[in-house]
Amino acid sequence: MKTEKILLIGREATPRGIMLALLNHMGYQQVYEVMTCSNGIKEVRTGEYTLVITEAETGEDANGFDVIKAVRQLGGNTKAILVLDKETAASEDRGFADQPDAVLGKPFENEEFQKVVGLTLRQL
Repeated sequence: MKTEKILLIGREATPRGIMLALLNHMGYQQVYEVMTCSNGIKEVRTGEYTLVITEAETGEDANGFDVIKAVRQLGGNTKAILVLDKETAASEDRGFADQPDAVLGKPFENEEFQKVVGLTLRQL
């Protein structure tokens, strides 16, 4: 069993469930889920997570970019993956103010998700 503690933020149950299943398949058992970015930011501020995977938009005031900013403000080793619609990810040509460690376009293939998570965690 892998010991990394992962926070998964997403409003839609199906994509969040798929990511959870893939993480469990990869051996990550300490995966915690929240549905909104504002709740995700509260969790991030505990400083307990190795990796945060967040959707860019969860349909509320806070968004995935705010989550990344909270991760960066901690100043620790927490890694962050931002999940965007493929169209948005492909058209995104500006730099993010607070850089995620990786950007994943959705929909994604299972192998692509596993590769991005694996490479991101190897950066520790």
